[in-house]
Amino acid sequence: MIYAKRIHEADTIKHFLTVPELWDRISESGQKAEEFEPTMIDCVHWVGLFEESKMFGIGLCHPINNTTCMVHINIKREYRQRLGKQGGKLFLEYIVKKTDFQKVNAEVPVIYKNVAKFTEKMGFKIEGLNKKSINKNNTLHDQIMFGQTRHMIEEFLNKGV
Repeated sequence: MIYAKRIHEADTIKHFLTVPELWDRISESGQKAEEFEPTMIDCVHWVGLFEESKMFGIGLCHPINNTTCMVHINIKREYRQRLGKQGGKLFLEYIVKKTDFQKVNAEVPVIYKNVAKFTEKMGFKIEGLNKKSINKNNTLHDQIMFGQTRHMIEEFLNKGV
């Protein structure tokens, strides 16, 4: 059985995200894992994705304003093929059930084509390009801006795709 639940322990989040496999992809050049501290305030949702009692992924949902949130999801490599899509759906379901956001955005560095493809498989549509907005390997890269409305997410989840 897989499920999603909100995580309130900063150490759990830090321990999960700072493993080299994930940290190398999510951090910008020069960021040190040992200095990372997750933002722990009520409006920020850290959502653990679990198989039985083992966390295989974590989602972050943080507000841009009262209507729109930005999301990020990280799934351990060993689980991506088997549980990636289910985990993504669980995270979107959490957002619909536990928040009031009407719009959900995501930004993906153009160098991560597999992540952009996954984001589209989760129902997101390309809405633009944020030029030279993330520093990876000491090079500024563009980020693809994705988005979908609450209604689009609900339709996506109801399709059972």
